[in-house]
Amino acid sequence: MGTRYGVDADGDVEMSTPQPVYEFIKAPRLAGWDQASLIAWNREWEQYVMKIRHRCNVTGESFEGVVATVKGSVEPAMLKTLATYVLKKPVENVDDAEILAQVQKRCKSLKNAFIPDVTTLFRKQLKMDMTVDDCDARVFKYFQAFTKIVEDNGLQALIGSGDVTSPGYKDRMKARCSILVENIQPTMQIERLIKYERRDCKTNDATLFDLILEHARVQQRFHSQAGERTTPQPRAQAPQQQPKRTQKSAKPSHPAGVKKVRAPPRDGCLVCRGSHWLDECPTATSEQRADALAKLRAAKNARQEFVQSKAVLATARPNMVRVNDRTMISRSVVASLAEFSPDLKLSKLEAPVAVYLADGRRIECREKATVALELVTAAGPVHMRDVECLVLDSDVEELLLGNDAVKSLGIDVERMIEQLAGASLLDEEKDELPVGDELVPPNSGEDGVLDQLVDEALANGMPVEHVDRLRSLVHEHGDVFRERLGDDPPALVEPLKVTLADDAVPFRCKPRKYAPLQSAFLREYTAELEKRGFIRKNNAAKWACAAVPVRKPGSQTEFRITIDYRPVNKVTVPIAGAMPNLAVVSSSVRGAKCFAKFDMIKGFWQLPLDVDSQELMSFMTEDTVYTPTRVPQDDVIIFAPTVEEFLQALKEFFIILRDRRLKLSATKSSLFQLEALWCGKLISGSGVRHDPERVDALSVLPVPSTVAELQYFVCASNWLHDSLPDYARVVAPLQERLGLERKRIGRRNKNALNVAVTLTKAEVTSYNDVKTLIKASVPLVFPSPTSELVVMTDASLTGWSIVVTEVQAWDDSLPVDKQQHRMVLCKGGTFKDSQLNWAIVEKEAFPIVKACTDLEYLLQRERGFKLFCDHANLIYIFAPHVELKKHVRDRLQRWAMRLCGLRFTIEHVAGETNVWADIVSRWKPSGVRAAAVRTRSQPRPSVLRPLADEDFRFPALEDIVKAQRAVRTASQSLSVEHQVVNGVIMVAGKMWVPSAARQLLLRLMVVAHCGSQGHRSEHAVFTVLNDRFYIEKLHHKVQRFVGACLLCKHVKGPRVITRVYGPTFTATRRNEMMG
Repeated sequence: MGTRYGVDADGDVEMSTPQPVYEFIKAPRLAGWDQASLIAWNREWEQYVMKIRHRCNVTGESFEGVVATVKGSVEPAMLKTLATYVLKKPVENVDDAEILAQVQKRCKSLKNAFIPDVTTLFRKQLKMDMTVDDCDARVFKYFQAFTKIVEDNGLQALIGSGDVTSPGYKDRMKARCSILVENIQPTMQIERLIKYERRDCKTNDATLFDLILEHARVQQRFHSQAGERTTPQPRAQAPQQQPKRTQKSAKPSHPAGVKKVRAPPRDGCLVCRGSHWLDECPTATSEQRADALAKLRAAKNARQEFVQSKAVLATARPNMVRVNDRTMISRSVVASLAEFSPDLKLSKLEAPVAVYLADGRRIECREKATVALELVTAAGPVHMRDVECLVLDSDVEELLLGNDAVKSLGIDVERMIEQLAGASLLDEEKDELPVGDELVPPNSGEDGVLDQLVDEALANGMPVEHVDRLRSLVHEHGDVFRERLGDDPPALVEPLKVTLADDAVPFRCKPRKYAPLQSAFLREYTAELEKRGFIRKNNAAKWACAAVPVRKPGSQTEFRITIDYRPVNKVTVPIAGAMPNLAVVSSSVRGAKCFAKFDMIKGFWQLPLDVDSQELMSFMTEDTVYTPTRVPQDDVIIFAPTVEEFLQALKEFFIILRDRRLKLSATKSSLFQLEALWCGKLISGSGVRHDPERVDALSVLPVPSTVAELQYFVCASNWLHDSLPDYARVVAPLQERLGLERKRIGRRNKNALNVAVTLTKAEVTSYNDVKTLIKASVPLVFPSPTSELVVMTDASLTGWSIVVTEVQAWDDSLPVDKQQHRMVLCKGGTFKDSQLNWAIVEKEAFPIVKACTDLEYLLQRERGFKLFCDHANLIYIFAPHVELKKHVRDRLQRWAMRLCGLRFTIEHVAGETNVWADIVSRWKPSGVRAAAVRTRSQPRPSVLRPLADEDFRFPALEDIVKAQRAVRTASQSLSVEHQVVNGVIMVAGKMWVPSAARQLLLRLMVVAHCGSQGHRSEHAVFTVLNDRFYIEKLHHKVQRFVGACLLCKHVKGPRVITRVYGPTFTATRRNEMMG
């Protein structure tokens, strides 16, 4: 090792080569646990490690010996807290990897687990710096700023790049590319390129980077060339003259010979929407420029026709309002109204109210008038009575409608724009498949598009060894794919034929008025349909329904056509068919590992329509009536348990499509998925779980401010109720409030329900609890035929619950609550109306019958199922091996007959063990208001159902001792021998019950009379009590008690007299019969 240094004669070390001098690289210190500090430290630490590695590569030093430790870079106080509360271990046991993992986890997670408004965030912080004339640097800086915003806000899980094979990679890339394009100004040209030519840029930010850079270079090059062409040539210098010194000449002028650079227009070129002015457009002709300028001037003149004003929103002081706060009426209008209505009178205000007008003047109002108003709206006239108006001392004949009046109608003027924006969010729910209605010439699926489908299948988890076979299969049947459907012939299927009812009357709607954009869309779209033969003009048609253009989700200018066929549907004979049950159909995919999803081009119709039925489907636009010749088709999902079977199913499916001339959308189909999104649920072979995007969206919704928003939330959450334990109880306050509001409003449509609503504190708590349930929704599994199916039911006074679980390996040595359960289904509800009057035994039976009726598709199985409940009486009522007794109620007998066809075993489980289903035992009734009464006697238990009374308590030893002590001279009054044992008076070894303790005797009689198989006879009651207690004249007391029971049958000679369960009626006049 002596090549780098030597030793001189004195023994000193001499370096043979000059040594470099390095700067001291200091490791960053971590002193804060907030997200911003952690992100900054993580960046500095990565730079520090990179510098150390570079130094070690040059000097040959050991990296481990030079680099500082993460543990040593943390402040001591912070390290102690981190180890104790986050890592939960002693400080000496903490290593660098654990600390670094926690830091990176915090950096890549959302702050406080709250999803911010991403669109607004990037709109404020992400800008393209147009002052940078270097296109490469400008685009590079733009993407670098985007990455920094993502890291600073912990958005990696939502829009981070990550690994290509990681779950949700494609969705994150779509979101990244969408945000990057939205914040480029102007966006029109890039959006068009991505939409029609460069579709790969929708899911690849690297490709998008190249596209934006290429487009920026072209624009910059044209801008530079245009500047050179318009630069004035130097002219001969004129004789120098002394310029006149005026006030304007003192203003600094632009340097001579240099063209002043104009900033690009905000909205882009008027012709091509590029980032240049109209006179610099390279593609616009002189006619296009003149036309664009004319339209611009016309729009400007139209805007100038309206009077512009500015209003300042300020906090009003007491007795001071603005003209838009209170409804006001001028004194001249009051005088005019008084001529027609002499009853109109003015009243003095308690204190003068200062009114500030728009021009700043201050007027004091001292009087008010109460009038009736009629507002003419688009929905019809609205009558308002007893509207208080401040009287203005003015001769102008006008009435100013204030916020106080419109708020009484449910309209909040100051929040109107906010409500409209919120309503659009509910309407623009994302479709599972994108919508496309464009019409282009027919073309087979291009190789690039088909290869992209195969590449997506590989990214979705398709095994690599089967990719080539899938690729060849897709290219072999490439003729069934279309990027967009054209004028292909109709499918080879039986034409749809519609049959009218006998009393059907032709319906022809009135012409509708459409907005300019809708009118242009209808004319262009119907013209293309007519050109391809899908519709024909038919002004003589007797039937015509209205065409309704609907805006596409996420677009303000694009529409798709819908037709209001409700009048025709009312007079047609329904086609026999069954609506499949979602739960039943979903279970058919159990065990599937491969899924494919296809769309049959919903832009217009593939299936033929019978000639006799074509006129019925006619629709009317504002120009004419069209009669279609096709009908629409829906989506298809294919699944299989193995890849081999899946590919075979795909081949058979493609052959059917080719034979029937059906076409698939190449842009909306997916060849392979591990789980399929269907009806808002992610379905796989192992079970069903809800779409995480839908769950996240529902769990962060703000508190509803209108009835429509409340209805939207209740309906959307109800779609998830099968996987939300205890959902019925938690959502009950919201459902009750929604029912009251809808009953008050009367109409059910969304516009009518768009009125303000303020939830109470209890309802807000219920709303937050429902969101908590949604966020923690339970995945549901498909039960295996070889596993044990467990059904747990329970009921309380006000509600019921059903929980169905699966246990794959049942262990008979373990109780049910110790088994390994997997959720299959959960249901719950509340008893309403007459159901609240049922006996406990009937309420306990109801969820069992409900489960066996509604869930028969699950419970009808070869192995049967285990039924657990915590009411012992049901064991004797529903067990198939026990004979049904005659005295069992008719309702229970009917319910018991429904279970006879099922194989099950009923087992009793204690309420504390039946924790899942017994959750309804905590339900409380909504509350009943009752007047307070005062009585000297104790309340008696119900004679009809004493055990159902809430206050009924079974007698205990303490009650008997207390009754004996109440009779102070009881020991002297006994005529039989007795003795005192542990403070209890005993007679012949039996406890003595005083005759004066009437409530205690009544409770003992009730318990002895009510048996597990029904009410006991007089002899049985006497035997039960006589064996345990000494009661004087017991036989007489028992005879009187049993004789008064309304549920027991009585005999009079050979006849059996049945007691009525209600008050008896007696005829009071001739020919009167009581039924």
